[in-house]
Amino acid sequence: MASVITGLGSGVDLQAIVTQLMNAERAPEAKMNSLRLAALATQSAWSGLSGQMTALKAAAAALTATGGVNAAAATSSDASTITTTAGTGAGLGSVAVTVQHLATAQQSVSGPVLPSMLVGAGQAVVSAGLTPVGASRFSADPTATAGTHVLRVTTASAAATVTGTTVPPLSFSPGSDDLTVSLSDGSTKTVTLGSYASAADLVSGLGTALAGSATVSLVGGHLQVSSRDQGSGATLALSGGAAVALGLLGDPVTGRDAVLSLDGGPDQTVTHLDGSTDVDLGGGLSLAADGHLSTGTITSVVVRTSDTSTLADLTGALAVSGGPSTASVFDTGDGSAVSSRFVLGAAQTGSAGALTIEATGIDVLGARQLTTVVAASDARLLVAGNVVTRSSNTVSDLLPGVTLGLVKETPAGGAPTTVGVTRDTDALSTKLKALVDAINTLVGGVKTQTAYNAATKASGPLSGDGSARSVPTSLLEIVGATTGSGPTKLLSQLGVQTTRDGTLTFDSTALATQLRNDPDGVSSLVSTLATSPKDYATSTLDTQGIVRTASASAGAEIKRRQEQIDAFETRMVTLQTSYSAKFAALDAMLGKLRTQQSRLASQISGLPAG
Repeated sequence: MASVITGLGSGVDLQAIVTQLMNAERAPEAKMNSLRLAALATQSAWSGLSGQMTALKAAAAALTATGGVNAAAATSSDASTITTTAGTGAGLGSVAVTVQHLATAQQSVSGPVLPSMLVGAGQAVVSAGLTPVGASRFSADPTATAGTHVLRVTTASAAATVTGTTVPPLSFSPGSDDLTVSLSDGSTKTVTLGSYASAADLVSGLGTALAGSATVSLVGGHLQVSSRDQGSGATLALSGGAAVALGLLGDPVTGRDAVLSLDGGPDQTVTHLDGSTDVDLGGGLSLAADGHLSTGTITSVVVRTSDTSTLADLTGALAVSGGPSTASVFDTGDGSAVSSRFVLGAAQTGSAGALTIEATGIDVLGARQLTTVVAASDARLLVAGNVVTRSSNTVSDLLPGVTLGLVKETPAGGAPTTVGVTRDTDALSTKLKALVDAINTLVGGVKTQTAYNAATKASGPLSGDGSARSVPTSLLEIVGATTGSGPTKLLSQLGVQTTRDGTLTFDSTALATQLRNDPDGVSSLVSTLATSPKDYATSTLDTQGIVRTASASAGAEIKRRQEQIDAFETRMVTLQTSYSAKFAALDAMLGKLRTQQSRLASQISGLPAG
């Protein structure tokens, strides 16, 4: 900060002189600040246009995205029976559905209990999803961690299979046309074939003869022989004259391994399934498979109780979040001394949620203590004469892209519910209007930023900017050049028209009419209309695009102007310091001269007169 010059030595207000000199030196500063503010206004204007261009791109992308132009709406003739929700990939069409049975969740109830009663020391494993996966039991030894466990089978197992000729022969010569089956355990079985009336008879006869060693089936006219066991540990080789005749002769083949994961851990490969040996899952857990594992999920909860555990404790452990079961104790209110009941239910409906209970030492979970009041059952639908079953009342894999919510069963003799997908005219209209609005907003924004107000003689920050003025011109030219083929050629048929001031208007009624007359043509033209503005917006927002480069240029100009102002301010501080020092020195010198003058005057006045 410059020092204050008192002016006491000279008797002159030297500080005022310095201030006046600095005011004169700072005259260019106002112009510099004005140029900086103009650059800021330019950058702000381009930033606003960038936002409007981004909104235009998003509106256009909503129409070009999957399902954008062909937006679909799911319908139901009776939403009180079946609700519908359309998603991605929903195809147009409809189908009649009869709800014969809703999926139900298993529920079992105990006899009279007290919430505070002791349940005894023991362990229980409650599991769901065993049957669909192909398992019969999920077990835990004392070292297993209590709580919820989730087992996912991601790859199903398969038997070793040999496929023969399309049309198998039906007559064989005993002795020379025998069939020998060799399995992975080293066992072999030789079958003597005779004559058969049909391929089905051949399959039946051969299957009976190979019972316990292999299975036989006819798939697509091809004879197939499969090992009893599954996984890569199961091998199968067929030899003999009949193997040659049936096209079954060849090198030994192996089955496919099952792949599973426990509690989100690493994949485990099961190489051999024979239906009698449990699969060791690690951590004290094991699975009893029925000789085959299908893809699916098993959810289990391991519960342990002590001598002091109450029914309330057990209920809380069984009702853990994410587990296979629900549990509660309710009061019947029947006025008896022991009016409460324990209820164990499945967390999911259908066969996939059916519970399997293994309990030792916990009496209330025993088979004799719990009575099933609601059995686990799948939803059963009649669709175009075909019976379809699902484990849940929410069905998302019946119609592509459509989720059905089963609410109630169709009354006996009642009409089926027609569910389907139609074009969502309202959704398309909303998206097309959003595109028109986005174009108008951008065009209007550019006009505002480039306008000159004759009354106020004020110009917009982008006035005279050719790049800015080119934006609405280019955009409207692109839109105006959009045409279609077939019956729907013009934008006016979509309800889109250009006014004299360069803005667009949209008539949803015209769009709805044309959609009824030419839905495919409308979809094609709307897609074309949306694609061109989207591509244009993308190009302007690109690194080398108009919007990005102009905004970057304005930013560079702001930086340059600020650097000029900072450098100018540094010079002014230095100059003011210099002025202040010089005038301070002058003031001091004049002060000394005045002191000397006063002393001389005093001396002169003291001299004798004459």
